[in-house]
Amino acid sequence: AGADFVMLGGMLAGHSESGGELIERDGKKYKLFYGMSSEMAMKKYAGGVAEYRASEGKTVEVPFKGDVEHTIRDILGGIRSTCTYVGAAKLKELSRRTTFIRVTQQDSCSNSVLLYLHTQNAQGTHWGGSKEANSLRK
Repeated sequence: AGADFVMLGGMLAGHSESGGELIERDGKKYKLFYGMSSEMAMKKYAGGVAEYRASEGKTVEVPFKGDVEHTIRDILGGIRSTCTYVGAAKLKELSRRTTFIRVTQQDSCSNSVLLYLHTQNAQGTHWGGSKEANSLRK
């Protein structure tokens, strides 16, 4: 909703091209994933956690996802689709053509999406979400 960059570490973890050790357990493959402020990263790259620092994050096993190309295609496809829905010809137009409305779990029914996208485009106003979600805006 107007960000100039995003962090995709977790989304890109588990691919062939990502860092992390590939392990196999019970016939399934996993990649170890840890952030650069985690205890594992500090031990590996900085010789340990300094007294004045606290490690952040943890090491997790992410299911192996294969080639990153498929995930990148999915991300780009989602961005293109969103731009089409809101009538944005360029990424910079995306934030000007959308308004995000947060609906809490308490205000919503249990199976509704928690974030709804209101767009104003050439076709008029479009509300994303379920029938329940659309009833909340009345």
